Amino acid sequence: MKAVITSNTTKISKRYRNIARKMPQAIERGLEQLGAEAVALHYKTTSAWKKEKPTFAWQRTARGVKITTDSQIYAWVDQGTKGPYKIPTIPKVATDKKPWLIFRYPYTPSTKPRRIGSQASSRGDFWASKRQVTHPGIKARNFTDEIAKRVQKRAANVMRAELEKAINSEAVGL
Repeated sequence: MKAVITSNTTKISKRYRNIARKMPQAIERGLEQLGAEAVALHYKTTSAWKKEKPTFAWQRTARGVKITTDSQIYAWVDQGTKGPYKIPTIPKVATDKKPWLIFRYPYTPSTKPRRIGSQASSRGDFWASKRQVTHPGIKARNFTDEIAKRVQKRAANVMRAELEKAINSEAVGL
């Protein structure tokens, strides 16, 4: 009498090879999801901006995702500017003898430091005309730091979910 013992090790090893092939795509899907989330949060910080509408994009890097923008104004608002500095009037026409800066005050900005969001700014009810003003500088809003913290908190869970999808697609049940 012969006893034949068989094993399914070839099927199991094939499943693990398939899982190993799916891991890079799972990581890419997770990074794409995190990049899209970060871009959406950046757009949220400029939702009430009227004149300047920056665009944001994410790029894959060797270590993760990088968010870029085309707006110098966004960089100034995000990182702040040193002040005080003088803003002189520039004559519109070369023959203007007395150029003036005309503006409304008090001004309330549409964003606040470390707050992801944007509300309508207000320009105030009073008018002023000056030949030169001293700007106090822009207080840094630190949007990118705050967004990076938020997305980083979710990164492990997003990546874990994508990797589990790849593993479970082969029904191994790890």
